[in-house]
Amino acid sequence: MTNLATLAKDSGLEVTSFSPKGEVSKGFYAEVPAALDLVGTYHQIAEFAQAVGKLSRIVNLSNLDLSSPKVVDNLAVLKIKCKVTTFRFVEK
Repeated sequence: MTNLATLAKDSGLEVTSFSPKGEVSKGFYAEVPAALDLVGTYHQIAEFAQAVGKLSRIVNLSNLDLSSPKVVDNLAVLKIKCKVTTFRFVEK
């Protein structure tokens, strides 16, 4: 999960909050969710999503909420809230 914050920064996004949530057991696997708040441009969000898609581990980005656009240095900068979820195998 900490890789995600690094990927976001590498994409030019500012990470304003990273909050791991409790695991959710789904039988033989568990969901490992976190809330992620970012600030950046739409293009930077797309670069981040592409980088997440190339990870060797399955990571889902969901509930993307883009809001509060502001013009900074002729770029539209957005606040982004999203849920990131990765998964782990549960051994019995």
